[in-house]
Amino acid sequence: MSNRRWIIVLLLITIISAVPMLSTAEAPSRAVPPAPNNVQAEPMDEKIRITWDYPTGFSGEDLVGFILYKGTLPDSVDLIVKNDLGPYELSYTDSTVINGNTYYYSISAINDDGAGPKSTPVMAVPRGPASPPTNFSSIHGANHLFLSWEEPEDENGSPLEGYSLFKGLSKTNVSTRIDLGMKTNYTDSGLINGVTYFYQVLAITAYGDGRKTTVLSDSPRTTPSPPSNLTITPGDGMVTLSWNVSLDDGGAMITGYRIFRSEQYEVPEPLATVSEGTTYTDEDVENGVTYLYAVAGMNSEGVGERPPAIPATPLGVPSKPRNLTLKPGNTNMTLRWEEPEFDGGTPILGYHVYTKHFDENEMKLAGDAGNVFEYTIEDLVNNEYYYFQVRAYNEVGEGPGSETLMKRPEPLPLTPENFRTIDMDGMVKLMWSKPYYGGEYPYQEILIYRGTSEDELELLANISAELSSYYDTDVVVGTVYYYEVSITSIIGEGERTPTMTGRPFSRPSTVRNLRVTSDSGVVFLTWDPPEKNGGRVLEGYKIFRGTSEDSITILETVSPTQLYFNDTTVTDGTVYYYRVSAFNRELEGNTTDIVEIMPTGPPKDPVTLQGVLDIANMTITLHWKAPMSDGGAEVTGYVVYRGLERNNLTVIGRTGNETSYNDTDIERGIGYYYSIAAENSKGEGVRTPVIFVEVPVKETDGGEKESKMVLWVVLISIIVVIMALVIVAAAINSKKKKNENEEDVPQLEESEAEREERLIQERRKMMAQYTDVPISTVEAHNLSSEEAPPAPTFEDLYGNLTPEQKAEEYAKLYGDTSNDSGEQEGEIPGGNVNEVPVASENVAEAPVYQPPQSENRVVPENEDRSNPTSDDTVTS
Repeated sequence: MSNRRWIIVLLLITIISAVPMLSTAEAPSRAVPPAPNNVQAEPMDEKIRITWDYPTGFSGEDLVGFILYKGTLPDSVDLIVKNDLGPYELSYTDSTVINGNTYYYSISAINDDGAGPKSTPVMAVPRGPASPPTNFSSIHGANHLFLSWEEPEDENGSPLEGYSLFKGLSKTNVSTRIDLGMKTNYTDSGLINGVTYFYQVLAITAYGDGRKTTVLSDSPRTTPSPPSNLTITPGDGMVTLSWNVSLDDGGAMITGYRIFRSEQYEVPEPLATVSEGTTYTDEDVENGVTYLYAVAGMNSEGVGERPPAIPATPLGVPSKPRNLTLKPGNTNMTLRWEEPEFDGGTPILGYHVYTKHFDENEMKLAGDAGNVFEYTIEDLVNNEYYYFQVRAYNEVGEGPGSETLMKRPEPLPLTPENFRTIDMDGMVKLMWSKPYYGGEYPYQEILIYRGTSEDELELLANISAELSSYYDTDVVVGTVYYYEVSITSIIGEGERTPTMTGRPFSRPSTVRNLRVTSDSGVVFLTWDPPEKNGGRVLEGYKIFRGTSEDSITILETVSPTQLYFNDTTVTDGTVYYYRVSAFNRELEGNTTDIVEIMPTGPPKDPVTLQGVLDIANMTITLHWKAPMSDGGAEVTGYVVYRGLERNNLTVIGRTGNETSYNDTDIERGIGYYYSIAAENSKGEGVRTPVIFVEVPVKETDGGEKESKMVLWVVLISIIVVIMALVIVAAAINSKKKKNENEEDVPQLEESEAEREERLIQERRKMMAQYTDVPISTVEAHNLSSEEAPPAPTFEDLYGNLTPEQKAEEYAKLYGDTSNDSGEQEGEIPGGNVNEVPVASENVAEAPVYQPPQSENRVVPENEDRSNPTSDDTVTS
């Protein structure tokens, strides 16, 4: 469409719209009708019927029609339901509603002047009858019906207020109403079994009765009553039952009868079902067994009530005895059996025993055993076969025989041979030899009897007949037991062996309460005897010792009455580990737990005591080394002894751990004896050998003496070197002559070690001869100050020789004149030595020889010092 055309259309619309306005403006004013009167809304099932009257002063002739409005709220009734209602229509039914919802209606009248105002809104809620209740069902019972249902699916907008049940005897006449309130089940009792009843149910709401369910029919019924006149007749191996039909079928047709049976005192269980007739014969019975019977009717509802059971017992002879066994004997046979399963309905009176020889045809009655289950047939022939059988009898008669068995009698086993016992550790061993046996029935067991007295032996064990020894471990060590042994077979037990005795033993128990204490040089051990001696008299105790837990060995053995041991072979300061065990004639007991101890005592004597005189400062300095052993306790100091006589020394001082002491309280022309003792927590130890230091009277001669001493040293050194060269040359020459002139076995040259050993032995012999001390004890550090004789000087030993001879002897005694103390060659080691050291195995430690003119010469104890000569004194 073109633009021109659009403009024309718009102009026409404008003109048409303006016409009414012009006419209204120009026409005279007229009145519209007022609102209709008496507007009502009637709720119905899924609809609402609205009615009204004409507005005041108007009739149908004055109106054009009506407009009906609807809404869900009172202030918004704007939806036009119908706008073409005629002027004579004063009602309208609105079917566009939902039950239960609230609706509001208004209506206005229309005349030629237009629509009048709306009427005041009226409210209506549509409602309908409830739907039928659901799941309507019945359960029948004896003389009653149980009816149940559930709520309706749709209550159609009205609240549920209850239920009503309708009942009748026909489907078309279900009129008897029963109001049930809000219950959803009902038991209709007092009914007649087998009669059919009809039922309906409806729900009640505010609207009223709802719709009914379809008709439900059912009839009460139950199982039939018990049959009447039940009769039970027992017979020989059977029981017959008969009865009359049930008087009440329970509302359903009887379909048969159920037979129940049980043995006495048990609840009857179903046995059979009879579909036709009223009799039953039970042939599955045992004579003499009491049975209980009952019969119940059956219909579509099941098995009816079971009446009390009636007993019945079929009668007959006993059944066969059970489990017959034979035990052969010496010219006899013993039969044993068990009672029959059934006694035939009457008590068993006894048992007949039958037998026949293997070459006979018929069984013969051997005897009546009465009402017991064992019988022995005597006077049979050993090693001959016989047949045996047993039959039970009651007042009806003798029942069938047991199974037939065949055996032959035999003599009893022989006595075991070579029976003996051996005592062992915690047990007794029994041994024997099995005797020869040539019968049919092998040996079965060895029976061992034991007792603590010969007259009261009891069975201890039964073992296989193949064994020839037995260890009795259930014994008390030291107890005397008496034993006998026998052999059994199926025939019986043979004669026992003569009685033998056994007395088991064991190792003694552990020694108790081992206690260890110590003192210097000794360890004291005490203990208590073991609780058990192992069944034998104790023979003693063993003491074990070691210096470690892994090196413990036996140290000593003592008698059983000695409960102590003093170990005097210990060294103070060494840890020792001890154990003790007891032993008897057979075994040694376990050792005790390890006990460790370290004996302690005073320390040993200090070693290498030396005294050095410092004449310039008037001081004698004592030097020594720590003891070889501190006695097991740390050395705490040293005690210095001094005296003017060897055997009369007193304490002049103490040191801490220092090993030197300066004695400044000395005088010229006096000689002093010294000894040192070490101390620890155990006390004072052994003193060193006594040494002697003399203080010269004059000091001016010392230089001359020192010069002479140096000359002597030089001279002796030259002589020693010359002698050594001469000796070497002589040895070489001698060896050449021996090689040239001697073709015999060559002589072995003395080794350096052999030479040193020879010199040591010579020195020891010489010292022993001089001091009257055994060679083995000529060691100064092993002698106390009280025991050691005065040490000889070199001059005492070789004073009558020339200087050259003295040098040669000195070389023989001490070899190389060098030393480790740092002194110059030709000097006395350690300064002023006060005595010649005793021979030592270490030759290298021997002092260098010094001429006798030394100012500190050692003076023998018996030498007169009151008037010294000029040779005894030198100038410093």
